[in-house]
Amino acid sequence: ALSTDPAVDKMTMESRRMYKDMEEFCRVNGGGKAKPLRRILIANNGNAAIKAMRSMRTWANLTFGSDRELEFVVMATIDDIEPTAEYITNSDIMVEVPRGTNNNNYANVSLIVQVAEEYMCDAVWPGWGHASENYQLPLALRKASREIVWIGPSPESMIALGDKIGSTIIAQAPDVRVPCVPWSGTDVKMPSDFDPEKGLDPDILKKACVSSGEEARKVCDRIGYPSMLKASEGGGGKGIRKVFKPEEVVDCFRQVVNEVKGSPVFVMKMVQKCRHLEVQMFGDRYGNMVSLGTRDCSIQRRAQKIIEEGNVVAAPPEVVRELEESAVRMAKKVGYSVAGTCEFLYDAQTQKACFCEVNARLQVEHVVTEMTADVNVPAAQLQVAMGIPLNKITDVQAFLEHKREKGNPKRHCIACRVTAEHAEAGFRPTAGAIHELVFRSNGNVWGYFSVGSSGRIHQFADSQFGHIFSTAATREEARHNMIDSLKGMVVRGEIRTNIEALVKILQNEDFIKNNTHTLWLESTMSFGTPLIVEKNKHSTILAVLYASVCESQKIFEASAQEFKRDLNQGQLPPPLTLSHDVEIVYQGKKYTTHCSQSGSHDITCTLNGSHVECSIRTVQKTKEGGVLVSGGFDGRTRLVYYREDTSGIVVTFDGATFTFHRETDPTQVRAPMSGKLIRWLATNDTALKKGQPYAEIEVMKMYMQLPVHEGGIISHVLSEGAVFQPGDLLATLQLPDGTVVEKAEQFEGTFPVLESVKGKGSALRSLRLATGKVKACLDGYDVHGEDLETDLDMIFEAMVEPSLPVIEFAENISVMQSGFPERLQNKIAEVRAKIETDKNKDLTKDPLRKDEMEAVVKEQLSLQESKGYSGPHVTKEQVQPLLDLLTKYENGVLGSVVKLFIEMFEQFVSVEEIFCHTSDIPAKVLQSKRTSSEPEEIERLGRSHQMLKLKMKVVTTLLEEIRASDALMARLPDFKPILVRLSSLTGSEYTSVCLRARQLLLIKEQRPVAERTKLLEEQLKSAGGASAKALKFPELVADLYGCADDSLVLLFSSKDQNVRKLALELYIHRHFEKLGVHDLEVHTEGEQWTVVRTLPAETPGNRESIAGSSSAETF
Repeated sequence: ALSTDPAVDKMTMESRRMYKDMEEFCRVNGGGKAKPLRRILIANNGNAAIKAMRSMRTWANLTFGSDRELEFVVMATIDDIEPTAEYITNSDIMVEVPRGTNNNNYANVSLIVQVAEEYMCDAVWPGWGHASENYQLPLALRKASREIVWIGPSPESMIALGDKIGSTIIAQAPDVRVPCVPWSGTDVKMPSDFDPEKGLDPDILKKACVSSGEEARKVCDRIGYPSMLKASEGGGGKGIRKVFKPEEVVDCFRQVVNEVKGSPVFVMKMVQKCRHLEVQMFGDRYGNMVSLGTRDCSIQRRAQKIIEEGNVVAAPPEVVRELEESAVRMAKKVGYSVAGTCEFLYDAQTQKACFCEVNARLQVEHVVTEMTADVNVPAAQLQVAMGIPLNKITDVQAFLEHKREKGNPKRHCIACRVTAEHAEAGFRPTAGAIHELVFRSNGNVWGYFSVGSSGRIHQFADSQFGHIFSTAATREEARHNMIDSLKGMVVRGEIRTNIEALVKILQNEDFIKNNTHTLWLESTMSFGTPLIVEKNKHSTILAVLYASVCESQKIFEASAQEFKRDLNQGQLPPPLTLSHDVEIVYQGKKYTTHCSQSGSHDITCTLNGSHVECSIRTVQKTKEGGVLVSGGFDGRTRLVYYREDTSGIVVTFDGATFTFHRETDPTQVRAPMSGKLIRWLATNDTALKKGQPYAEIEVMKMYMQLPVHEGGIISHVLSEGAVFQPGDLLATLQLPDGTVVEKAEQFEGTFPVLESVKGKGSALRSLRLATGKVKACLDGYDVHGEDLETDLDMIFEAMVEPSLPVIEFAENISVMQSGFPERLQNKIAEVRAKIETDKNKDLTKDPLRKDEMEAVVKEQLSLQESKGYSGPHVTKEQVQPLLDLLTKYENGVLGSVVKLFIEMFEQFVSVEEIFCHTSDIPAKVLQSKRTSSEPEEIERLGRSHQMLKLKMKVVTTLLEEIRASDALMARLPDFKPILVRLSSLTGSEYTSVCLRARQLLLIKEQRPVAERTKLLEEQLKSAGGASAKALKFPELVADLYGCADDSLVLLFSSKDQNVRKLALELYIHRHFEKLGVHDLEVHTEGEQWTVVRTLPAETPGNRESIAGSSSAETF
């Protein structure tokens, strides 16, 4: 236990002494009655086993200087062994036991005794749950073949107080004086000759029980509703049900007896809006009994605690004192020893308490008392079992002395149980693997867990797998510490946890003001909205965005993997998936988004006409997939976890978890979790109403009922007793004719427009981002049209920005010059000063004084090669980036833009030349590249060609910008080689690019239109009766593409009929050639024209009419 009270620490350390071994310890402290216990069987698993071993080993280290004085034997099923449960690795000996429900293993009395005998154990520690409250176990140990000590109360006192029925009868006895609520045993009296060794007569106990659902209903009718049905051997939320009306009693009775088989059942009036207060009792074998403190366990769900705190501050001190005294009186009445808990129900309005029950065992929340009293309770249990009296147990004595002198230590502890439960779904238990578990203890908060990373919560395990404790001088300080710790805790995997729910509870105003009760959590709190909503009103849309882009990323990655796999196997690769539609439902609203892969790490998400782009990078190679998402509508960077399981699409970020669902088929009744089908509540072909329970299942030792979500006639698929997994089909529903299934409402909003988190960047950075996005488009990424238009405009604006070279020079030189000799730095600085003085605004002139700068560099390199030079050196590699920058801008800003345009044209044409000159389908072309190119390069080619339509828009826009810019038109000679390649692309899909490229080529070389028309007319006149197809013009028409359309159109009105005919025929040939149709014949008959395409000889019919004789189709 961690102490915060120096006084207690001082007393504890002063009174503690070291012992050579356990024999010496027992001899000094046991008065001749104590016996060493070295080998302990832990008849439990999970958290209980971990806590016991660690606590006892801590005591052994402090007492003997070594924890090897103790050995621990543990039992383990294969379900605990396979994920390597923490308690197994902390043990000395592991004994494998049968798997399944705890009746087969941890609660099996004969098996526990058998293991204890076989492994020569000195004692058995039962912990909590399982067989800890079964008095048959200590009785069986008494009959074992060797002496085995039970580390717990005597079986007689367990029967008397541990039995919920017997303890209530004792509590209402006149000499114990503990008030009780109306219950099924109100009129049962404890005999005056009661003997704790013999316990209560079974006939007396039976009078307080109910044996059937009908009998239970009669008691409920008598004492009033709401009432509680409780199994006397239940605990931890099991074997307890609330009933609010008579028709619920029979079903609830059946669930109680099934959850705790063989246990007697009783009925008690439910105290509403009460607090659950506890007293931690502790006694020795010699009749000494004390209270170590109190706890408040009012925060519960399904009658099971999830937050405990101590000492009690919700009741006045005099009430708390009376509760402690009442608990001690009850314990002494029956000769109770070791640890136990007396529970009370407290009404804050009336400030009155009534007896609830006694837990004749150690409870999981005992650590709260350890933290406030500074007592190691499991170690104290072990010492009592050895025969050590209370006044010789160091921790207990230090606490009692402090309490007598100064009262209870001034500290407060808050404990939170970490469970594998889905809070949004009513704290439904979940099971599965844990991929990552991160919790960091500190001086104020610590915890322990039954599993670690790579562990598993199996379907037979308790849902609790961790317990965290925050201790401070005040309740408020402890609350803040716990919240901070929970927010920093990470649990990833197939399970859901209650961590977010715990934080919401701790932050709730009712909890802060102590205005809670045992039903508060179920009646007041809602966990349908994650924590983040409280601080970010756009969190739901943010979650929709992250769910959409994360799902799409998985689709895109899977498509790329399939592409490469088929390629490597010699198969024709399929088209790559570059866009994906997502439909998800959250809290009754349906969100439909469209996502496109807009960069190697970028995804653009569109929602109802609005769009945002996110950058995604995988940062954690886990099954749950941790990705770093930047951008979006708020521009922030977040670590996002995404997974899809039977509960839906789970997205976690900023410590909040959102669960989205798909629209499901209401006729398919599927399992929401793993479990066992106990019984059908509706027979085959029964008509059910919406929300009516249809089956009872067992999940992690809890019994639950499943309701149908739509009304209809049910048909069973599984049989009773079947074990199922999440998503398994349990039954089908035949919906009534005309049934209108309620569907989620379509969300019609858009992504919010928020103020950017970043200011306006430099012109150079903006240009780089725009250029990168346009090049991504040319690489085949599906950049959104609006973004693409903006990026192209930004590039065009850069053409007239004279500051670009100076900005880029300053950026580069600041990085490079740190490795330059000082002399070179000074020389460069001199030239730089001239550059800044120039303020050159001529976009065609060198703005960086390339010749001077290169001369400075060459001078330094030459100097270094001279004899006798011993100064610092610079290498050619170091100065090369500077030389490259000077070359980039040697022809001014405009020259750099021309180079950029040519780069982008080259990026386009180098891909499309591969596909345009072949008749093979694209997949076959890509497959042919397998031996000469890497798979990643082939993937790039395939992706790029798939996005041809979008790329055509980019290239067309660039060509049109050249045509519209006088400055770029003046640089047409620089563009000629790439324009020739663009104009050579064949096929109708390239028409718009080819046409514009050829127009630019013609503009570059063409003569004035009047001169060209006159020369063309002379050529046509000289042709005589030749056909247009046979014409060869060395000057103007080197081929059918070399002729300008404007001159041909002007000749349509020539006075020479033959010139008119040839001009029109030539125009027709040029038109169809652009579409890739080459073999044409033009026939004339008067003013009627027919264009006929001549097909290959093997083609049936051999001729295909393209245009008929109607004047509308014949030019």
